[in-house]
Amino acid sequence: HLVVGYCSGHLASYQIFTTSCETEMKRRHSEAKSQEHASSTPHKRSASAVSVSFPGEVENAANRTSLEEVDNDRETMGPISAKIVWRGSLPVPVRALSTSRRSTLLFIGTEQLQRNGSKMTSGSLAATCHSLSPAISLEVVDAFLVKKMWDKTGAVVDLTCCSIWPAAGKEMKDGWTRNPDCAGSGLYDKLDLIRTSITDRMCSCFEGETAIACHDGTVGVFHNDSKGWGICHPDNQVLLFERCIGLGVIKDMEEYLVCCLGGGTIYLLPISTASEPAKSSEILRLAIPIESDEDTSTIRFVQCFAAGTSHVASMGVNPSCEKKHIALLGWAGGVVDVHEICLA
Repeated sequence: HLVVGYCSGHLASYQIFTTSCETEMKRRHSEAKSQEHASSTPHKRSASAVSVSFPGEVENAANRTSLEEVDNDRETMGPISAKIVWRGSLPVPVRALSTSRRSTLLFIGTEQLQRNGSKMTSGSLAATCHSLSPAISLEVVDAFLVKKMWDKTGAVVDLTCCSIWPAAGKEMKDGWTRNPDCAGSGLYDKLDLIRTSITDRMCSCFEGETAIACHDGTVGVFHNDSKGWGICHPDNQVLLFERCIGLGVIKDMEEYLVCCLGGGTIYLLPISTASEPAKSSEILRLAIPIESDEDTSTIRFVQCFAAGTSHVASMGVNPSCEKKHIALLGWAGGVVDVHEICLA
């Protein structure tokens, strides 16, 4: 299944089909033989355009076409097609998506802005100098319920009707509550700033958890069990001093969520469960050094980030393959740094 989200707030779920096509294989063999007979130069390989069509797409209904080389001596694959499973919509832009491996829950990161015309009064909760709660930019819907409503009506489903609230006691905490001294300062009113809550970074973990990162620096790991979804352990939510550029997951003796900030600092957060807390709640930090031959007065910012476990082949008399935990940082100018993360 493939789920696509749009800035308009629309979402569409597709089921992808790939089938073996014996007729296509025979036709290609026949064409190859006729070409070899007509030309002294045999054509050993030919290019095949594989079209991926998305019927009933919400917007920009254009076919995706990719070009790949196909060996005529092998059995080729037929056209790749997609079938619409359901369509839904939210009243806000969609910024990130993630599915739960062990349930039908769909995690949706959105962008929430302060409502126009909403006046903040002195002494009210809204008068504090903080952004909107990170919790309001995270929507969790039951994809099974969405499909059921789609099959029944055939119309675009209002996903707010399929939202599932976190279990009691597992809600996301608001980071701004840790600094009550700023309450009532009215800084946002004085500067005429718009409060925002944006969740635009997500990734799936090894044990079926879903990790998210919000613009205010909030990072959380959500579990889903028989009691519902949410933050099952206090150590699974942290507040970083700036927003996270990217997320990744690595697993050695324990599972870690890898977070990268704009300056290149990497944090490793041990993931705990309700039944098995992490052996250590210590958050590991890795500062990426600046190369000595570079101008140290230049301020660099990470543009994108990824982390995970890679299988690295060693060259030599006895070649082998070993697993390495790596972090990839993309900088401006197309430069990508690859660092090994050693947990020992």
